[in-house]
Order: sequence, then structure tokens, then C-alpha cells
Amino acid sequence: VWNVLFGALAEGAKQGNLILDVSSAPILNEIGDKKAGISSSLDGLTCSEACQVLLTLMSSTTKKAKAPYPNSQTYCLSASALQYGSTDRDLARTLFRNATYAGIPADGRFLNAVFRCFGDDIGGALESWKNEIRRACLERESKTTRASLRNKNLVAAYNGLLYVCGRALRPDIAVRLAYAMNKEGIEPDKNSLNNYKAGKRARGQSQVAFGEDEKSDGVAGGKVWSKLFPKPNMVKQYESLLYVECSKYDPNRKSMSSDKRVRIIV
Repeated sequence: VWNVLFGALAEGAKQGNLILDVSSAPILNEIGDKKAGISSSLDGLTCSEACQVLLTLMSSTTKKAKAPYPNSQTYCLSASALQYGSTDRDLARTLFRNATYAGIPADGRFLNAVFRCFGDDIGGALESWKNEIRRACLERESKTTRASLRNKNLVAAYNGLLYVCGRALRPDIAVRLAYAMNKEGIEPDKNSLNNYKAGKRARGQSQVAFGEDEKSDGVAGGKVWSKLFPKPNMVKQYESLLYVECSKYDPNRKSMSSDKRVRIIV
């Protein structure tokens, strides 16, 4: 029942991070102790804020409500909701570390959602990837026995990083990540490109919401990374390179069956 509630909150966050009016919601009285005041603590919060409150409540060692401990689905749904709220590196890192401490495996879907919680902080996302998240992901991959599922978590994690690149408008870093994926033995594909595009769309929506001008926003991704921000006329060139890296011809893909091919003889 609790995960159903988290799923509903995640969907509400996706639909504009709606503000809750749950003062008389019967489900909250059913899943928790009325004396704990769950309804009153959530009333007036956004869906993403409500997820944070509930996750803290479930993770608490001194529980005031009859709540189970969060499982992998709970953390995954929470991360999915939190990406639509106030995103930053501290939030994302805390979520990942708490899940790791609770014994939650570094599943690809969870890692993808965690990276989206970094917002446009590509510097923080890459730092966390290098220092702790990649190691956890590789450990998870080492336990995968089915060949069809091998590298699935790694691909999802890289796609999450590409989403952050889109949010930060850093196609140059996205191209480097595509090269890194090839070195790992995995090829970026259409899904990888779509993650970058999704991040770029989210960037545009956040700027409209906060009244920002994209032309004046040249410091995305943190102070260090802003020094390397590509010139405006280079963004499209890097995005074209990313498109090429993510759209290599594959004879087994039906979507490419009608593509024109050119033979180059050197």
C-alpha cells in the first residue's frame, strides 16, 4: 500500500509537482496511526516534498507510524518524484547513500532516477559517479548471471548522466560519456540520445517556470564546469556528434531498415 502511495506521488510530481490537499484522505489513516498525524504533515506539500517526508518516516528507527522499512521500489519511486522538486547534489547523494546503507542494490532504474535528482549539476553527478556510484553499479553487474541482462544497469546509469548533460546543456560532456560507454563495451543507442533530449526539454521547462533566459544561463553544471562551457555555436555541433554516436547503423534494428547506406572505399 505504501508503494502504491509513492507511485501516486511520483505521478503527481510528473504532472507538475502538484500541491496536496490530504486533510481528509482516508488512505493515510488506513496505512498509518491516526495519532501520528500523517495527513496533517503532508497537507499543503508538493508531491516531491511529501515523498521526502514519507521516506524519512519509513526509514526512521523510532517510528511513530506503523510503516514498513522502504524497499528498492520505494527508493526508486521516491527518486522519480524528487527529480521534479528542488534538485541538488546533496539531495541526490543522500538518497543514494541512504539506499546503499539500507542494503538496496544499485539497480539501473534507481541509478537513472538518482542522477536526474542532480538537476543540471553535471559536475556533481560526474564526481559521484567516479567516487561511489560507478563502483556500486559494477558490483551489481558482477552478480548478473543472465547474458541478456548484462550491462543493463550500467547502460541505465550512463543514460541518467546523459539526462543531466541535457539539463546542463552540455552536449560536449555527453559526447565524452558516449565514448566512455564504448570503452566500457556498451554502445549508446536511441534511448541514450532520448535521455539527453529529455534533460534538455526539462531544462527549457524549468527556465520558463523560473523566468530564466537560456542565453544568459552559461554557468550550468557548477562553477568548475562553467569555465568549460561550450560556445553557443558549438552546441549544435556537439549534439550532431552525439546523434552520430547514438545512431550507429545496426542491421538488426527494424527502425533502420529503410535508412540509406553509402559504401566508402578507401
